[in-house]
Order: sequence, then structure tokens, then C-alpha cells
Amino acid sequence: MDIFIQKFELNDFDAYYNLRCEKENIYWTGYISAPSRDTLKTWCINQLKKEDRLFFLVKLNNPTHKVIGYLYLDIDEVNKDTVCISLAVSSNYTGLGIGTKIITLAMEYCKNNIKNITNLEAFIMPHNIASSKCFLKNNWFEVDEFKEFFSEILNTTITMKKYVYFFTK
Repeated sequence: MDIFIQKFELNDFDAYYNLRCEKENIYWTGYISAPSRDTLKTWCINQLKKEDRLFFLVKLNNPTHKVIGYLYLDIDEVNKDTVCISLAVSSNYTGLGIGTKIITLAMEYCKNNIKNITNLEAFIMPHNIASSKCFLKNNWFEVDEFKEFFSEILNTTITMKKYVYFFTK
């Protein structure tokens, strides 16, 4: 399945909102319920203004250009040579290698479009085996660094594992 990434624009909000309302997306983002449409739209508008976040939609590379995922690339505020990757795939397209392809596209984008980037990182919940496999397939490494995240749906703090990728010069 061929895909491409495209910078988020407000005219794609409905498709993005639908993804964020999927049961699996709600779970993996740690929320109890779907986001408020108005609150999410305001959040999206604010994301477009940020200089340290790039916000993409993942689309099928066919005449429909259906939105099947999203990708955030966050430039580290302290270590400007680091980009943190976050992504999601529609539940209708999981298990098809889409997550692995999104990571590949993100790596290519960072290498070709963001100056002075030397490494990438991602934080993944330990029980998100599918996501871990996607990063490992792209030659990322799991390291002994962690980040805590409160999951409303699980009503507990989750310690997320850090994965890294280093660009070779």
C-alpha cells in the first residue's frame, strides 16, 4: 500500500478528527473519550503556529488521498539536533505495514528538510508491541531511558520506553 505524508491543513480537519475519535486512538493517546471537536480544532490551529512542531497527515497515494494516519515531528527545545516522532495509524489500516512506512517517510523528511538533525527519538508504551516493532524494523534502538505519561483511560502513570535512531554522515 503506497502512502505519502502531507503537512496538515485545516481543510483536512474532519478526517483528522475522525482518526482521533477511533477507539484505538483514544486508548493509545491515553484519553477516556473522544476529543471535543471545538477543542481539538483550536488545538490544531495552535499547532500550525508552532515552529518546533511539524504536523502531517498520512494519506493513501491513490486518487482518493484518504487520510489513514497522522505524524508529529517535534524539534527538541534543548537539543536542537533531535526530533521526537509520534504517529498513529487508523484502526482500519493496522497490520499492513503502514506504521513502518510512516517512520521511513519521517526519517527521510527529517534527513532532507530539517537542518542539523543528527538523531531521532520516540517514546512508546511498553505494551504497544506493534509500534515497537515498527521502529525496530527501521533500525532504531531501544535504550535505557524512560518518560512518564499519565493515562486517563488506565488511570495510572505509564513509563514509556525510549527508542532512538542516529543519522550517519
